[in-house]
Amino acid sequence: MPDHPERQRPPGSSLSDPADPNYILAANPLSKPETLYAALAFAAKEFPPVGHRFILMTGSHGNASKALTPRLAIRAEKTNREEVLRMTAGQPVGETLPEWSGSLGITKTEYVRALADAGRDHGMHFSLVFMEACSAYTNELRPENLPENVERLMVIRKPCHYINLLLGDILYDMKPSDRLADAMTRGLPPKFLILRHGDEAPPDASPPASQTLTWLYFIPLGGWIGWVLWRLLRASPKKMATDEHR
Repeated sequence: MPDHPERQRPPGSSLSDPADPNYILAANPLSKPETLYAALAFAAKEFPPVGHRFILMTGSHGNASKALTPRLAIRAEKTNREEVLRMTAGQPVGETLPEWSGSLGITKTEYVRALADAGRDHGMHFSLVFMEACSAYTNELRPENLPENVERLMVIRKPCHYINLLLGDILYDMKPSDRLADAMTRGLPPKFLILRHGDEAPPDASPPASQTLTWLYFIPLGGWIGWVLWRLLRASPKKMATDEHR
């Protein structure tokens, strides 16, 4: 979106989705780098970069390597019920991923390259890019790797929820002199991380939530084992005393 909402005008044409033989990609066109670039080029055509700065917001499932990806990216005949349930429930730590896992989508390197290409080819300058995805902050997105035409990149340190930023409240509280990019990055909670050129790289992000939460599943088992051991230790002195009495 342009950085000044009041300057928006209705688009005069639409962006057509390119055909794709893979029905998953056909249904999720922004899961391809070339479609993301085409969408940026279309925005530059509708809103000339000479008079606009841009804000890009993308919301998607993410992982350590992907910025935009379908949640399930496999044809039904190439998997089975047990494998699908295992993947949707969270991948156990150390377990081998299926070959098809993570095969579709836009990597973070491809995402950044699309932004840079939009600047090179169409003169687009982004006041803010908000990548709303889990496991967003990795080495590919360090400040030194930001394209020159991206002023700020905002990611989320923790796992994403369905709603992370209340845009309605932000727009309501904006003053006429505010830039939308400034309003969106003002007074954010610590889970948001904003990267700028020249900033020192923050520490690496925590492991993905699916890995962290997997260990929580074993807490009840650990508690049960501890309880059994405690009962056995309590019972042992009583048994010894009984044997001595006999």
